[in-house]
Amino acid sequence: MLKKQNIKSIAFIFAVCVFFAGAVRGQESSETVQSKKERIEAERVWEQMVKVRGGRDKLHSISNILLTKGINADSVQIELYVYPNRYWEWSRNKALRDSLWITMANLDTGVFVVVEHETLVANRHKLSEAERTNYRESYLIAACRFLLETKWLRPTPIRVTRKKLGKEQVDVVETRFTTLSEYKNWRVDFYIDPESLVVKGVENYGDDEIAGRYTSFQGYTTVEGIDVPQKFGVSLSIKDFSKIYYSSLSFRFNVDYDKRLFETSPSMNAGPDAWKSKN
Repeated sequence: MLKKQNIKSIAFIFAVCVFFAGAVRGQESSETVQSKKERIEAERVWEQMVKVRGGRDKLHSISNILLTKGINADSVQIELYVYPNRYWEWSRNKALRDSLWITMANLDTGVFVVVEHETLVANRHKLSEAERTNYRESYLIAACRFLLETKWLRPTPIRVTRKKLGKEQVDVVETRFTTLSEYKNWRVDFYIDPESLVVKGVENYGDDEIAGRYTSFQGYTTVEGIDVPQKFGVSLSIKDFSKIYYSSLSFRFNVDYDKRLFETSPSMNAGPDAWKSKN
């Protein structure tokens, strides 16, 4: 009799375990279905955003970007991104002790150089493989913030939500960089107009999943078939959106640049046009 009771007890416990396991699987399945629906919708919206921006073929044809930021000639930053491994910057700010510096990164050779006007000293570094990857991925992420995607990097759309930006209702497309290594699964949210799908700004998240810097865009124009903003402003948090101060922004794509720019240390005497081809 005791054996029969034990068998019944074991059978009852087994049945309870099966029931709860099924319930958990059902819950997980339900969550998976919901996540899949959200991703499908996010992918649909992303494809429309890419189309509005100029189309994937146009975006993926970009091999380099010349980006000029600033208020005037006394406060200007000129950046040349040659994807995926080279970067050059000439930056001047008279209001900040008349500062002037040049940065050059050649990730193919691992060379990273910063020349400062005050000291006239070139700080030259030999980057490790991890540092090269870090810089490369940060440059590619920067391109996505402005252009959505390139042939080297495409963020993965996760979901679309509705939020309030100032007095406006906007759609927010959450994306993650699932194919990177140093910045794997880092999140960037694209704030878009629900009707035109134009990107009004991007919000960056750190590896701690806390929302950080927000970059706002204004005044779109078309450059070589690609829609780009003519103004941008940055705040430490989207909470400070109303306090953003805007600077001008201009783009040029696939420029003819001097290849020697990434083979020698930067020179102050070469000036802001050092990037131009000498041929």
